Amino acid sequence: MFSKYSKALVMGAGSGRDIASSVLITEKLREYGIDVDLAGFLTPWALHKFDGKLEKTLNKSSKPSRKFIATKEDVSLDSYFEPELPDINEKLGLGIGEIYLFSLQYGTERLKEELEGLVKQGDYDLIVAVDVGGDILAHRQDLGSVYTPIVDLTCLEVLADLKTTADKYLTVVAPGVDGEIPSERLKEIIGNERVLRREQLTPESGNYQIFVQIYDEINRRTKSSSHTGDVIRKVVEGESDLTEEYKRNNVSFIVQLDRDLASGIYYFDLEAVKSQRRNIHFSYENVSEAHKLMKEMGVSGTEVDLVPR
Repeated sequence: MFSKYSKALVMGAGSGRDIASSVLITEKLREYGIDVDLAGFLTPWALHKFDGKLEKTLNKSSKPSRKFIATKEDVSLDSYFEPELPDINEKLGLGIGEIYLFSLQYGTERLKEELEGLVKQGDYDLIVAVDVGGDILAHRQDLGSVYTPIVDLTCLEVLADLKTTADKYLTVVAPGVDGEIPSERLKEIIGNERVLRREQLTPESGNYQIFVQIYDEINRRTKSSSHTGDVIRKVVEGESDLTEEYKRNNVSFIVQLDRDLASGIYYFDLEAVKSQRRNIHFSYENVSEAHKLMKEMGVSGTEVDLVPR
C-alpha cells in the first residue's frame, strides 16, 4: 500500500494528542523507507505565541512558545506539550523531519491555501490524516453525540478540497476510545466504508511501544495525563471489552468499548470518506463562526465549550 511513496506528511486530525498518537502511523511509514514530516492543529479555544509572536496559520513547533486564554493572557496553560515534540523526536529517535502546527483562528480558506503551499514546497506524494477515536467518521445524524468536532471536520473538509497530486488517506486509530460515537454505531459506519487496510494493535507492536513512550514522556514533561491515551492502553493491554467512565462539560457517562474494534487501526481513502458526507459542509472565517456553525448542526458540544473557567 505504501511502497510507492517517498515523502509523507502525517497530520493529527484532531487537536489534543492526535499529533502525538500519529507516531503509530509515522513508525509504519518509516518501515517502508518513507521520509516523514508531522503536522497537527493548535487548540482552537486557546491562543498561542511562538517566540513572542501570535500564532500564524502555519507554525513550526518550537520554543519559546506558550498557550493561553484570550481573556487571561498572562496565565500560561501548563498542559501545552506541542513545543516539546522536537525534543521528544530527537530523544526517542523517531526520525521525523519537520513538525508543523496549524491554527484555525484564520478560517478554512486561508488554512487550505497555506497547506497547499506547504505540500507543494515539501514535495510530498502522500498525506495521511490520523484521527483517534473515529468522530471524524460522523455522519450528520451522529453529530448530536459528538463533543469536539471542530478540528476533525475542518481537517476532513480542507484535505478533501486540497489541490495536490499527493494521495490522501484517512487513518482512524482505536475507534470509540474518545467516548463520543458508540461502538455499535462506529461498526455500522465503518462497515459501510471501504476499508483499505486494518492493523491490530498489540502490546508487542513496535509502533504501540513507541506510542507508550511518547505519552509517558509528555505526561512527565507536562505533569498531566490523557484519558484517551489511558483508555487506549487499557484496550490494547486488556483481554476483554471495557466499560469506561467519561466526563464532558461536567457531565459523567458510561461508555461500552468493543476491544476488537478499539484496538484496530483503519485506513480509508480520504476523498471517498468525505464524499459520503456531502451534507456536512464546514467552511468558516474564524473560530467563533465555526462554533456557531457547529451549534446549528446540532452537535452536543464544540472544543470552544471546553475553555477552562
